[in-house]
Amino acid sequence: MWRLARCNDLIRLKACHQDCWYEGDQAWGLKQCGTLFVVDRLLEMKKQTKTLRVLEAGAGHNTFFNDWCFRQGIEYWLIDTASFYPPDIFRAAKEKRTRTNFVDGLLGHGIQDLSNEYFDAVFSISVIEHVPDKELLDFWREMYRILKKNGRAIHSLDTCPSDGKEKINFEACAESLFPGNDLEKDVTFFADTLFEPLSIQYIYYSGKERDMWGKNVTNVHEQYGTVLIDIEK
Repeated sequence: MWRLARCNDLIRLKACHQDCWYEGDQAWGLKQCGTLFVVDRLLEMKKQTKTLRVLEAGAGHNTFFNDWCFRQGIEYWLIDTASFYPPDIFRAAKEKRTRTNFVDGLLGHGIQDLSNEYFDAVFSISVIEHVPDKELLDFWREMYRILKKNGRAIHSLDTCPSDGKEKINFEACAESLFPGNDLEKDVTFFADTLFEPLSIQYIYYSGKERDMWGKNVTNVHEQYGTVLIDIEK
């Protein structure tokens, strides 16, 4: 399944998982939708098995799944590279990850610490759009390698109509041995598409002050939605 997230998806997910909340501007944003989508799918998988091994790609300094997976009895791994982040911020996050199996590296770079067919799920939240196009095929192939048979790839991929990231990823995924028949693609931007909140667009993307309606107001030229991905090996 590759499907553009809708506003009602976030409403439903928040109603089902009220203990999983972001604070502040991102409370109703794309990353929150992606987080709740992953939570929802992992809990569904947990009903089928007593043990669940999962790998998150690119959490940065977000430690949400370190604690959440522990509470659910899920073995949690994280792959990321410390050099992407300010040293003090990443070090503080790493100190909190007492329940995390941390691998310093990038998925798709042939990391030997990730064994063949080890994980029940590999997931990411607003990360894949940052993988360089030339590395995407290796990214999806390594994910396929480390997933168990019937394991799941669960991701949210932020995209806008002009960047075509979902198309490039869809093609790389299909080429990487994931079953082509399982790829149901629907990324048309609907009227109720879940877009990035304007506060995030202005403050984080445009570098505006929090009083974003002051004298120097600028237009937002394109909006980002997020594609929800859930496919089985």
